[in-house]
Amino acid sequence: MQGELTADLTTLLGLFPRGEDLVARCERVRGNELPDTERALLDHGNHMTETVEVFWGEPVDVEVLDRRAEGARYARKILLRRRSNRAVVLFALVRLELGFLSEEVRGDIVSERIPLGRTLIEHGVLRHVRRVGIWKLKCGIELARHFSVVSGALVYGRTALIHCGGAAAVELLEIVPPMRRQEPIA
Repeated sequence: MQGELTADLTTLLGLFPRGEDLVARCERVRGNELPDTERALLDHGNHMTETVEVFWGEPVDVEVLDRRAEGARYARKILLRRRSNRAVVLFALVRLELGFLSEEVRGDIVSERIPLGRTLIEHGVLRHVRRVGIWKLKCGIELARHFSVVSGALVYGRTALIHCGGAAAVELLEIVPPMRRQEPIA
């Protein structure tokens, strides 16, 4: 898990065994190529925790599916779930350089009880979120299971870096589930 944090898609997918089960195929796209809802959710420089909470109108909880720690590096595979009905609103792979954060912030992160964005905000950590890429993805078996869709379903995501105190401290792959679209009323 060593090396500079870059939010490289291939590196993030390789953080946990069987990364190929997450994404069957990927293509980098521009923000204006996304459907409107996915664009609103992904094409910005805000924390996804805040973004999905505003979009869904309620707080979200974190569910940690897997984690790795190596020295000052900590990585986790997570779902964010709506509090009201436990629906999945985000899948993410996160890798952090814990050395850039205070002991108290590190403790809250590794406790795995609070979404990362909320932790950084509540602790007043000086941060800047930089979107690195926008992705059109086909769900692999595992991601399809988390989103309750068929394998190969089309989803969108982003890679991003969070700079804390001017240094790249967090890299992310964040994927939203397919948004159900209503047919237009004739």
